[in-house]
Amino acid sequence: MRKKYLLLFVIFCGNISLYGQVSKDSINSILENTTITDSLRANTLNQVILEHFTDSKPDSAIVLVKKLLDFTSEKKLEPQKADAINTFANSLLHKGEVAEALSKYEESLLLYQKLKDLKGEGIVLNNIGKIYKLRWNFDEAEKYYKQALKKSKEALDTVNEAGTLTNLGNINLTRFKVDQAIPYYLQAIQLCKKINFKKGEGIALLNLGIAYTRKEDYEKSIACYDNARLIALELNNKNNLVHVYEALSSTYFQIKNYNNVIETSKQGLELANQLKRTSLQKDFNYYLYEAYKAKNNYNKALYHYELGIQYLDSLDILETEKRLLQFEFDKQKLKDSIVQVEKDYKTQLAFDKEIEQKQAEKRYLLIGFFGLFVVLSIIIFLVYKNTKKKQQLVEKERQIELQKTEKLLKEQELNTIDAMISGQEKERQRLASELHDSVGATLAAAKLQFEHIQKQKEKGKEIDELYTKTASLLDDAYKEVRTMAHEKNNGVIAKKGLLPAIKNLAKNVSGINNLSVEVVHFGLEKRLENSLEISIFRIIQELVTNIIKHSQATEATISITQHDNSINIIVEDNGVGFSSKNLSFTSGIGLSNVEKRIEQLLGTLEVDSNPGKSTTALIDIPL
Repeated sequence: MRKKYLLLFVIFCGNISLYGQVSKDSINSILENTTITDSLRANTLNQVILEHFTDSKPDSAIVLVKKLLDFTSEKKLEPQKADAINTFANSLLHKGEVAEALSKYEESLLLYQKLKDLKGEGIVLNNIGKIYKLRWNFDEAEKYYKQALKKSKEALDTVNEAGTLTNLGNINLTRFKVDQAIPYYLQAIQLCKKINFKKGEGIALLNLGIAYTRKEDYEKSIACYDNARLIALELNNKNNLVHVYEALSSTYFQIKNYNNVIETSKQGLELANQLKRTSLQKDFNYYLYEAYKAKNNYNKALYHYELGIQYLDSLDILETEKRLLQFEFDKQKLKDSIVQVEKDYKTQLAFDKEIEQKQAEKRYLLIGFFGLFVVLSIIIFLVYKNTKKKQQLVEKERQIELQKTEKLLKEQELNTIDAMISGQEKERQRLASELHDSVGATLAAAKLQFEHIQKQKEKGKEIDELYTKTASLLDDAYKEVRTMAHEKNNGVIAKKGLLPAIKNLAKNVSGINNLSVEVVHFGLEKRLENSLEISIFRIIQELVTNIIKHSQATEATISITQHDNSINIIVEDNGVGFSSKNLSFTSGIGLSNVEKRIEQLLGTLEVDSNPGKSTTALIDIPL
């Protein structure tokens, strides 16, 4: 309806020429005309500016939009003001003032949001997405395109929805995500066909063709270009048509179909000349130059080469190509065999030189690799040798430490033996003294009594009393001998008891090889028989010695628990362990003596250990 009123009003005014030029007087007459409403005047002027100035004359559009903004502000036409700001931003964008355009788009977006105009929001969000695409901020552009798509769907604005789908396809195509771009183009084409929006369909088909060209599916891409060309011809949309011809020329050039390159490039060049599109003029001349050169038509190739140079910023870009082209032209014209021979000779020399250079490079590369390999081998050997020496040094230090430990244990054992021998000697001396002083005296008295009995027997006097005294003396001698035997049986260790002896052992070995030994006991209130205590002490001493020599442990625990009928001993450590499954008590790891002692006491021994884990010895001895 808006376009219908616009067309009627333009015809009525008669101020728009066939070439789409609108004078300032025409704009003023639209603004000052009171035969229609203010909102229709604003909408009409906005459409005129948008359609006739944005592409070709952005400066003029900016001047006129400012007038329109003043008009909408004066008349308080908020919806039309939002449209005018959006058009103002379009003019700034075409002028190349990107930052100012983004600011105006954001201003119009706020106004559309205030008015709850979903259609306007969708259009502006789409334009903001274009700004971020120009800035190569594709993530932000895609975000705004998706917001625009949502608003357009809510507003049932199918035209902007189709355009946004095409823009989303373009974002993915720019990111080289061709397979993700194609579905967007297909949706846009389907939507445009549904509402008969030919212009949008043509743009989507053009971009879909570019996507298929990227996939090297040239049959589908050419079909898309042909359909886009027919739509552009139907709508007389020269701007889209010239881009279709450029895409066709590029595709035909890739597949080396030079006849079609020439045909489409000629048509495209004619349009580019009409529209004064410098970059497209350069491109079409380049395609014609390459196509004619491939067909050996050097006159026309040189013509389009010279024509294309006019649109370049620098003549140095194709100078080398120009000389080669002139050489080919002269060769065809003069057919100088001498020049051909000379060229072939130079080419062969260059080829031979290149081969020789490559061979030399290969030799240097091989030498470099070999040298690097030798250096790396030497480094690896030195590192290995150094590591081996360190390992040997560590092993030697460990052996020295073991020897020190064994020496310390032997010294401790010798000290213990010396103490025992010394004690035994003193005990012998005490025993001899007691036997001489006590038992000897008693026996001497008993001997005298027997002699006296013998004398009195002959006289027959007081025999019974003499027998009683003699029996008493013998009983005293027996008791003294028995007492000394009991005292002797107590032994050196038994003087203090088993538990103090074990605690003293733990105290003496703690600190050797960073080993810490703890003693835990339960129920040892009563003393054991001396020989049993000595045997248990020797068993524990042997196990502790084994831990020091072989386990590399830092912690060990000795647990002793006395029950009514047995005594339980647990010796465990946190060392490296060994394989208890294949354990042989005669393997020399210090357990054979332990086993023999336990067998003599009718006890049992269990060893639980695995390589890399702790070792636990469980001993049960009946009482």
